[in-house]
Amino acid sequence: MFKVLNFSVLIEGDFNKTITQEAKVKLDINGKIQHTVAEGNGPVSALNNALKKALSQYFPVIKEVEIEDYQVFITNGKRGADSAVTVEIDFSNGEKTKAKSTDIVQASFSALITGIQKTLNKAG
Repeated sequence: MFKVLNFSVLIEGDFNKTITQEAKVKLDINGKIQHTVAEGNGPVSALNNALKKALSQYFPVIKEVEIEDYQVFITNGKRGADSAVTVEIDFSNGEKTKAKSTDIVQASFSALITGIQKTLNKAG
């Protein structure tokens, strides 16, 4: 299968112009290191695009799976911006995942990874 070695998201722009998001993922896929960069219309989109770009070369089924629903829930609103969040993602193949973290990007990435792993396990 695959293992995440690291990931990052870069958000660039200024107040009056279009903001761009870029994600980098470094994966160990069956012993081969794959370092991939992709853009998206937000950090989660960019991460999803980078993962799909890296993994679809080895696991073509990934190309067919899309995010159908993405929701974020604050689990303790009393802490303001330091609150933990739960991210839930529904995929087009029927998989549903959730992840919790104090970092919304980390929770989103964890939910994406779980959904991809479930898809690959199901595909055999």
